[in-house]
Amino acid sequence: MDASSDQSPRLFSLAQIQHVLKVEFSRARRYRYPLTLLCLEIDNLGALRTKHGWEGKEQAFTEVVELLQKLMRTSDFLGRLADDRLLVVVPHTDAMGTKTLMERLLGTVRAHRFQGALSSEALTLSIGSACMLDDSTLYHDQLVSAAERALQAAKTAGGNCAVEERLGKSA
Repeated sequence: MDASSDQSPRLFSLAQIQHVLKVEFSRARRYRYPLTLLCLEIDNLGALRTKHGWEGKEQAFTEVVELLQKLMRTSDFLGRLADDRLLVVVPHTDAMGTKTLMERLLGTVRAHRFQGALSSEALTLSIGSACMLDDSTLYHDQLVSAAERALQAAKTAGGNCAVEERLGKSA
């Protein structure tokens, strides 16, 4: 199977996911459909690196990315940020769909059994989401800021949870 026929979502770089977000944000505003942005972080990834080294941290990150990719639609976009966070752009997804997706992501990572040196580790996620419900959000940066605030709230709550922020007149 060549790369062009591979239907699994790929992991975008920081520059690529930022570009995708700008494009999808413009489309969502123009055609007035909901757009969700998820900001995810693997809980206690720094402690995992201390315990298992850089290779262990990267193995955990890779396995979590693979789990997420299996749960995503081909129309969703997953990108890695510079600080080991992940950004997911989820077009045509309203608040109810976002809640379902976040519950599925949390449950799948929580239930996953890691391989090798990580087999004794139980990893969890913190998820912050921002759902743009109409065209009243003017800039994609507002969506990013809302998702980051929600992620911080999830981390402050102890992790292993999701916090949602809605943007727009319909919120």
